[in-house]
Amino acid sequence: MMIPALRSGFGNAGVKEGSLGEVDDVIAAASYLARQPQVDPDRIYFAGHGSGGTLALLVATQTERFRAVITFGPVEEVTAFREDLYKFKHKNEKEVRIRSPMNWLKDIKTPT
Repeated sequence: MMIPALRSGFGNAGVKEGSLGEVDDVIAAASYLARQPQVDPDRIYFAGHGSGGTLALLVATQTERFRAVITFGPVEEVTAFREDLYKFKHKNEKEVRIRSPMNWLKDIKTPT
């Protein structure tokens, strides 16, 4: 089960993009994890809650790397989160659309 602490969270370096670059981070972390000798690369699961659940849905649209994605309490549109949680322009329709899972559910590639 993979539940990563992402950029700028829990003391990690980096800038929180709010479910944009973090999608790539999760996929890269899973690729690293899959190469570890003690890990069965065909049995990696990814889970998230709240903003992590929202991220999990977005990750599921971009890769088949995970055996399954488990999401708890995601939001359909990221404007539901406080503006200080996600550092992007909440009034920018393009910025909101790209980060909102409701726009991409049809593209899910991983059992969710």
